[in-house]
Amino acid sequence: MDNKDFKFLCINTKSLWKEGEKVDNLEISEEGIALKKEYAYTYTQSYKEIGQLVDFALDQCGIIFILDNNGKILYFDPNTEYSEYIGCIKFDVPKAIAVTPSNIYVLDGNKLKILARANYQLRWEREVGADVQAIAVDTNEIVYLLNNNTVCKLNRDEDLTEFIKDLVKPLNVAIDTDDFIYILGESGKILKFSSLGEEIGDLVLLEGIQGEEYFGLAVDNRVNFYIGINSEILLVNRRERFVDSATYISKFLDGNEEECQWHKFIIDGEIPENTKIVVCYHISDDAKTVESWSEALINPKDALILSLKKGQYIRFKFELSSADRVNTPKIQGLKVYFPRLSYLRYLPAIYQEDETSQEFLERFLSLLETYFWQLEKEIEEVSRCFDTKATPDEFLDWLSSWLGISLDENWSDIKQREFLNQAQELFKNRSTREGLREMIKLYLEDEPIIVEQFQLKPAKNSENGETWKKLFGDCPYSFCVLLKPFSVTDENELSTVRRIVEQEKPAYTKGGVVLLQPWIYLDMHTYLGINTILSEPKFILERDSVISRDTILADREKSGQIDLRARVGMDTILT
Repeated sequence: MDNKDFKFLCINTKSLWKEGEKVDNLEISEEGIALKKEYAYTYTQSYKEIGQLVDFALDQCGIIFILDNNGKILYFDPNTEYSEYIGCIKFDVPKAIAVTPSNIYVLDGNKLKILARANYQLRWEREVGADVQAIAVDTNEIVYLLNNNTVCKLNRDEDLTEFIKDLVKPLNVAIDTDDFIYILGESGKILKFSSLGEEIGDLVLLEGIQGEEYFGLAVDNRVNFYIGINSEILLVNRRERFVDSATYISKFLDGNEEECQWHKFIIDGEIPENTKIVVCYHISDDAKTVESWSEALINPKDALILSLKKGQYIRFKFELSSADRVNTPKIQGLKVYFPRLSYLRYLPAIYQEDETSQEFLERFLSLLETYFWQLEKEIEEVSRCFDTKATPDEFLDWLSSWLGISLDENWSDIKQREFLNQAQELFKNRSTREGLREMIKLYLEDEPIIVEQFQLKPAKNSENGETWKKLFGDCPYSFCVLLKPFSVTDENELSTVRRIVEQEKPAYTKGGVVLLQPWIYLDMHTYLGINTILSEPKFILERDSVISRDTILADREKSGQIDLRARVGMDTILT
């Protein structure tokens, strides 16, 4: 049977999948449809007895800065559980704290104070009102103030504007590295907002814990939450998982003729263990009729459409489910063939007289039809095996044998394809200096330096003759391949380059390979601008620096110290 006897309709792009119905709990992308991800939050650890907590903040390295009711800041590392008070600062009425890579923000009574993290000196302060109860700072150093039921923004120009309004009993606010805003409520729920102030949804945390007093909130780089309850800090980890099930109903596919007998459908997709795809279809001459679905097919890849009903339109219903919620089935494409043409038409008419036996025989023959169908498809597409860019990975060795090439196992698939693609041009210069350079450049993606003996003849009689001999040898039929520093990442790559040199060099010559080192070493391979760079001296104690002779210790921090290197525009910036 020729595949050209059939017509077919496809759903295989994001825009076509979006034309379907009931797409809740599904993710639609260019890769097809799959179960939607959701996030489960699980309490994993608590930190106790780390001070009398008022509020806390988390920096980008996971260090917790705790503001206690004595007005001090406690530095706490949750990985080692090491804690230490910052002794040089104290606040009168501590209320809230926030931390950025360069600053510490503290709400002290009705004043917002900003301190430099380098030396804890005060940068500036301003009054913000007595009703402010929590603060947070985004990646642009814009301060967010939680004031009663409203979140306000304080920008660099010190303009205070209302940002998020009408919150219900908010307790604290936090911002992640993507500038999403999280607001903790009395019930333990956390509301999520975009950087534009649009509500995205709510996260239900710590269900079942009643009567607890929440007081602090922080979020790390992986969107795990730290929540203050009573006198301890709880770590709540985020875990990704898929929803357990979802249903998708495709748009109507139009066969453009009434009483069309649909033949079969093919699903291109992935069905991991513990997942399932259930498929039903509906056929009708009316695209608005009430649907009556066929019997369900479980995990079909290639299935005959058994319905005796004929119709111009067909639509499909897919039920995706995952038992473990760790994996998801995925449907990348759907292809429907029509009209009905089976191998039954090649048998004598007597085999088609009885309706029951006809149906059975048609289903039986469809097994053979599918096998031969795939075989014919492979024969039609065999030409792609001869294309260096399209051939499957397992055919690369076979294709290279046509050119008399033995591919090195250390070559990546991409480089092997590029080598086969350029083989015709590379072979024109085989066993030449230019050909060897191009081969090594193709493998390393960096051009080598090739030095031949005739280039060194003028220098042999000079006082450097012995050095040239040590570096490049004295055989008139030898050459040296110099590889730039860091062009080779491991010993396997270096061995591969040596094999390339051995295979591609002229038969009567000897070739050496030298990996240049990033150093200055007299009478060795030292080439200015290639593996050697002249730079300013650097301070390395006990190696090349001596204190009091060539090293000056100085404080260069731009922290605004008074009477100590406070030169405006040089050490100090006014904002």
